[in-house]
Amino acid sequence: MPGTNLVGVSNGRMELQASSWAFALEVFPDGILRNNYDIEWDTLVMKYDLGFAEMTYSGGTVAATDRDYNAEDFTFGVVSITELPSETDTHEIRFVSTGDGPLSWIAGAMTVDATTDSNLHYNYMTYGEYSSIGAIHQEQDSIYGELTYALSDTLTVFGGLRNHEETRVEDTQEAMRNPGDPATGPYTGYMFTDDSTMYEFDNTSYRVGVEWRPDDSTLYYASRSSAARMPIPTSAATIALLEAQGIPNLSSTDASELVSTEIGAKMSLMDDSLDMEIVYALSEWTDIPMWSGYGTPDGPLSMAVGGTDADVTSLELTLDYDISETLSLMYAGGITDTEVAAVPDPSVVANFPPAIQVGGELYGYSPTTHSITLDYSDDMDNGWEAYGSVDYAYRERMEGFSSVVYRDQYIPAASDYKLVNIAMGMRKENWDLNLSITNAANFDGQFTPDLFPSSPNDTYILFPRAIHFQVTYDMM
Repeated sequence: MPGTNLVGVSNGRMELQASSWAFALEVFPDGILRNNYDIEWDTLVMKYDLGFAEMTYSGGTVAATDRDYNAEDFTFGVVSITELPSETDTHEIRFVSTGDGPLSWIAGAMTVDATTDSNLHYNYMTYGEYSSIGAIHQEQDSIYGELTYALSDTLTVFGGLRNHEETRVEDTQEAMRNPGDPATGPYTGYMFTDDSTMYEFDNTSYRVGVEWRPDDSTLYYASRSSAARMPIPTSAATIALLEAQGIPNLSSTDASELVSTEIGAKMSLMDDSLDMEIVYALSEWTDIPMWSGYGTPDGPLSMAVGGTDADVTSLELTLDYDISETLSLMYAGGITDTEVAAVPDPSVVANFPPAIQVGGELYGYSPTTHSITLDYSDDMDNGWEAYGSVDYAYRERMEGFSSVVYRDQYIPAASDYKLVNIAMGMRKENWDLNLSITNAANFDGQFTPDLFPSSPNDTYILFPRAIHFQVTYDMM
């Protein structure tokens, strides 16, 4: 996979360079760092009619038996040889009522068991060579239910709860490399970290709302919901250090929580040839994790820190228009605005990024987005179906910053994101012949911010224009 040895991006070219560090050459003698991915999915879905409800079981496994991140950072002189294998097992059972009365319901339970290994071997220009070997094991259990009640033929209310419990165990060992140790370990030098920490988290979230259908072609709705994620994992040693120095723990005490309010409408117009949906959403986000540092007497203790709040508002519009029996047009667009409502106390968090200011905006999002799709499909006299589509996507340039070297202000991307894809083909019975052009306009702008302006320009660009021809025969 390309993009891990970038030295520059200019004139639509992603320029890579071979590594010259002896550490990298031990693993890749030609200096070309390679990354392999091998990911397998197994999925099972079963449904059964219980009479009063339909029961659905869905489960599966995702296993990344081979997942690498081998890269050289030419800015800081860092080479990393990394293996990140993982496995996730998921099981869910859901019941959906099938009765005809005014009351309907959904209930279910879900479990997730996931393990991720991190086998990292580094060469830092300033620190030397060391390894960071870790494993994260997560177990998540959730139960949920929602009731919907029709107050009349036009008015419906709904409400539900979801309880989520999570256990996370992190094991970490970090050691220096001794002469003679293999580049990919094990390292037998000084072990400066040997830690095992368990975190537990539980949360109950809700969703409530109302729907009004004045006629068969119109729906108005309003809802309010909450969601939360586990607080930032923090080792017992770090918590003890904060307590000993009387510094509030803004990392692992409070969960990051999002409360969302949506008001929207769906309607069919022009004799049902045009479907429209418009929705306004307000998301109130508290304790957003930010990489920063506590102000300890020995200097900033850098880690992810909570205490940042923000409000996110968005307005989204979706149109689906049947121009004719063979031609349709879809549009989806959105406007997003953010405002930072709070940041951590500077007397506690010593090096909070100055780019994030109360009353200012967040980063890493596109203020406006547009997507247009034109679809064509028609039966030909010879029994084949001809089809085609044109997709255009636009995202306004986003902003970002580096919490390490460029924290004072946001850096905008050099270009907006623009992508055109074209596809056409014919299908008949089991056969499908397809010709497609990806990135048809050959857009090569830099749509992610260059966070290190004084270093090699290593932002990403899209793949170049490509033409594909595919023949498919379905034997099912």
